Amino acid sequence: NPALLEAIYKGRFYMNQLTPEGFELGIKFYDDAIAIDSSDPLPYLGLAHGYSLAGHVSGIVPNAAELAVENAHKALAIDSTLAEAYVVLSSGPLYTEWDFAKAERYLRRALELNQNIAMAHYHYGWYWLAAGNLEKAIAEFEISKEIDPVDVTYSANLAAAFVWVGQYEKCLEEVENALRLNPVYPIAVWAKGMAISKLGRSDEAIEIHEKGIAVSPGFENGLGTAYALAGQSEKALGVIAGLEELGGTWYTWAIADIFSALSEYDSAIYWIEEAIDRRHDFAPWFKVYAPYEPLYQDPRFQEVVNRI
Repeated sequence: NPALLEAIYKGRFYMNQLTPEGFELGIKFYDDAIAIDSSDPLPYLGLAHGYSLAGHVSGIVPNAAELAVENAHKALAIDSTLAEAYVVLSSGPLYTEWDFAKAERYLRRALELNQNIAMAHYHYGWYWLAAGNLEKAIAEFEISKEIDPVDVTYSANLAAAFVWVGQYEKCLEEVENALRLNPVYPIAVWAKGMAISKLGRSDEAIEIHEKGIAVSPGFENGLGTAYALAGQSEKALGVIAGLEELGGTWYTWAIADIFSALSEYDSAIYWIEEAIDRRHDFAPWFKVYAPYEPLYQDPRFQEVVNRI
């Protein structure tokens, strides 16, 4: 049904923008698709994908992970051979349950059904990075880009991975690919700002992060880090105060980031522990997160990350 497919494509486009307005509009288009044909699995699959991505890389939908799983099961109830649904089901074990063997089983099942799923390779990249294999991780990220070169998710993700491991020049090379596809894509803006900040161009980074947050809040840690590295500690602490007021699991990582940049390592470790206790999606990768490098030799940091 062409009308159903059009609604699905629009739903995916808008949800993938990772802005509150885009997300709301995307859900509306998926609801339109379900109204056209509630027996078609694709709208449920699209919602599962959208919620899964939002739950993993933004704080715009607090219960996104649960909604992703719910819609993935709705899609599989209609068609059990939908590879993309198994990719969505891998997200929980990988990012919050930390059952990596289970996550890999879902990813392998998805790729058995269809090798050409960009999102499966995206998640496999992070799987390998958690295992400490950067070469395999980058290879999987590159495959996801090759499969779907016009989806900003994958080039932005690779740029963010380079930030994660401290390869800031490579991040800046890659992030331009993402920003050509979407100049205000939140993850790409964050990655560029973080890389520029770490390379000593703090004023430029502050401007980038301020513009990014104005479009889509959720990556305030970049702004706070830029303030800290620019020597503007009061402004950095102001960002932390605002995030503490917002509360929620998503911002535990952000607060730890800013305290680390301020060299307030006791507070950074406290918030890293909070993130792990609350099962933040990014926690399994803290042990290889370059902004925490000053903490690597601290036995308290080692004790906390080894809980995972």
